[in-house]
Amino acid sequence: MRRCEIVMYWIRYLYGTAALLTGGVAIFREGVWLGLAGMIAPLLALTAGGGITLAFRYTEQPVRGAIVMGMIFLAVALYWVHSIGWHFQLWGIHLSGMVWCLIGFGIGLLYGSEEGWLPVVDAPE
Repeated sequence: MRRCEIVMYWIRYLYGTAALLTGGVAIFREGVWLGLAGMIAPLLALTAGGGITLAFRYTEQPVRGAIVMGMIFLAVALYWVHSIGWHFQLWGIHLSGMVWCLIGFGIGLLYGSEEGWLPVVDAPE
């Protein structure tokens, strides 16, 4: 594994862990539905960004549908956290759920790689 792949993996891992922790804390403090929104929506946005990144690498028609699906996943995540009003404050920094999801989407776009998201296999001939 190259050094940049390790960094990409750890950035995605730390964001995913932070999303699960903030959502888990929200379950105990605010309620189950709010906590689930805080857990699932940021991970959905991260997945949407990674899927769109992979879709740009290919030119076949079925993969172009992945861009549309990624945008739908992002829209669902943003709508979910906005409608429920999810936000969190950590060390004096206040982030709304929409900003948190957009950060995850950006991480997915920047650090989504074929090596990190899909297993590497040889193409059949």
